[in-house]
Amino acid sequence: VSCTALSPGDNENITFGFTSIYGMYAQSASANLIVDSNITACGNLSLAYTTYNLQNSINEPAGMSSCFNITANNVTLDGHNFFINGTNGGHNAGVNISGRVLNTTVKNLQIAYFTPSILMNASNNSVVINVTGNSTSSVGDVATFVCINSNLSTFYNDTTNASILSISGEGGFTFDGCNNITITNYQYTGASTSDYGMYFGAASNQNFTVTNATLDDTGGPSDDEVIYINGDANRMFNFTNVTLKGGASVGKFFVQSGGHNVSLQNSFITGGSGTGVQFSGASQNLTIFNNTINAGGYAGIGFSGTVRFAYVSHNTINSTGNGFEVSGSNSSIT
Repeated sequence: VSCTALSPGDNENITFGFTSIYGMYAQSASANLIVDSNITACGNLSLAYTTYNLQNSINEPAGMSSCFNITANNVTLDGHNFFINGTNGGHNAGVNISGRVLNTTVKNLQIAYFTPSILMNASNNSVVINVTGNSTSSVGDVATFVCINSNLSTFYNDTTNASILSISGEGGFTFDGCNNITITNYQYTGASTSDYGMYFGAASNQNFTVTNATLDDTGGPSDDEVIYINGDANRMFNFTNVTLKGGASVGKFFVQSGGHNVSLQNSFITGGSGTGVQFSGASQNLTIFNNTINAGGYAGIGFSGTVRFAYVSHNTINSTGNGFEVSGSNSSIT
């Protein structure tokens, strides 16, 4: 095989030969080869099939809407554990993955003073690995990681440190209209001004798997949930080996107005005086299995509204209130 030197985004024609009992054959093929490119400043990452390697920490120039805009398919941004520091100027993302971009990887990056740290909007097949987001903003209502109308995304070994920079907004994750999302080994530390560790909005969010996550919101507001699933367009959630710490008066794990197919298993929920796990509205097809719940003076598990088809088993509940509390016209609870 012979190849010429490539620049980022080049397409190389490869000719190869092989010998068989029938003689010598040659074949030509076109292949997109991944090319490395070193970067030292904010800008647009617009060359497909390119790995951009950050060479140093960056302070974002004033007036930019985002530090990095990823506008091509098959792009990798490797931060090599350097920082990108924003100006805390409002709704500007550290890394912006928008506009039907495919197959993006962001890894090994420290992001501070952006709102959000990473924005996915109408993008698919994104991977975020070893990224720490320290977002803060006076505008509020924006999480560290925001996903809007995007599919097939994976978050692995990511962190939100709200307690360091005092996020004013949604906290860790916000999802609206996102599907087929996997979150593994996520660490969240809340602050007195931050809201939810994970917030699933009223737009359709479906098929989420959250495993080995720790969300510590003990420093957060007393009236906000650690995980909040809002509305019956949210379906198919699997939470396994999740630790939730914090104290909301409603519920540390709260499903509002009808989430469907929600499973919480092998998890530990503690802190504060609020209900440990609360489902309200027309929630259906629920599994709460093998969890330890410390609920203070409220119920360990609460159902209200028209909850149907719930399986609750092998949970340990420590509470000075009710272990299990049901109100409304619930049915088919085992």
